[in-house]
Amino acid sequence: MEMGVSGVKSILAQARRAAQRRGQEASTAHLLLAMLQGGGPVAELLRGQGVGEAELLRALGGGEAGGAMPRVLDRSAKIAEHLGHGEVSAFHLLLAIVRDRRSAAHRSLGERGLAGVQGAVLARMQEAHVELLLAVIDRMYAQFTHTIEENFAVER
Repeated sequence: MEMGVSGVKSILAQARRAAQRRGQEASTAHLLLAMLQGGGPVAELLRGQGVGEAELLRALGGGEAGGAMPRVLDRSAKIAEHLGHGEVSAFHLLLAIVRDRRSAAHRSLGERGLAGVQGAVLARMQEAHVELLLAVIDRMYAQFTHTIEENFAVER
């Protein structure tokens, strides 16, 4: 599964830079901080759930058990694949973080209410599915109408 144009590669790079500036190993808390600072719909969702930079910066000092980053990245790819999405997005990454109880980001979100963040992520992904389905239906209808008009010389 590819990390696509959805900004996940950029989030990873930003998280690594944030960790390097602090002399730390990149952690899932750094990923969360990068998502929050990066703007866009995931940042809006996090802020809407009351997640702020101050809490995340405190979580950065707590450290994280080895393997959390690869585990979260792997899980985000599996979530995207399970949902039938072609690439991993920041929403998949956030959902993987929310579900990884051993990660530093999960602990920092725990203070803000994981259920709220997870519910908001799932709701946003559901909205995206509906939008995609409507677009596909519109395209199919247009193709169907064009085919009918072409084959049966239907006048308007």
